[in-house]
Amino acid sequence: MGGFSTVIPPGAINTNVAVIASLSSEVENNVANINAVVSTNVNFAMSTMAAALHSIGTDNWQIYINGASIMAPVDLQARYKPTGFTIYSGTVTSNGNSSSINISLFSVVRAMVKVTSVGGSNAVLNAYLNGIYDATGDAVPLASVTGITGVGVYEIGQINDIPFNYINVSWTVSGYSPSFSITVAAQAMV
Repeated sequence: MGGFSTVIPPGAINTNVAVIASLSSEVENNVANINAVVSTNVNFAMSTMAAALHSIGTDNWQIYINGASIMAPVDLQARYKPTGFTIYSGTVTSNGNSSSINISLFSVVRAMVKVTSVGGSNAVLNAYLNGIYDATGDAVPLASVTGITGVGVYEIGQINDIPFNYINVSWTVSGYSPSFSITVAAQAMV
């Protein structure tokens, strides 16, 4: 039984190794080019990605894409319309102030006082919208309306970019047995 043997000429092995090394280097260059293109131009259709939108508090939304999260800015003024609230409602017969109201979510506050009845002789009401310092609790006037003597709606004022977390309203009265039935209301915006 005889067999055939294949004889490889000397140098052929070296040639094949050189061809394989060249092909391997070309494949590595192509992989590097593909990775560069994918990392800078990721334009996958959303159907190929797992995506979710999740609210994290009142001011932010988080977008999850294949396990990664991206913070997306939210137009807060479009999301939060003006909010109205009452700062104080009652009968005023002496100097005083309301309790503090938290307005930390808002940057603009506009306030008014509505007087529904006045009693006494020569009664005069002055109303002040105050900012409250967090560290000390001290109130400082931000806007005011003074010299109120009759029934009506009186604008106290508007504060833009309000630097306080809390506000209140204070008042002074003068005259003989002064009495004012008032409601102090505000509108606020983010």
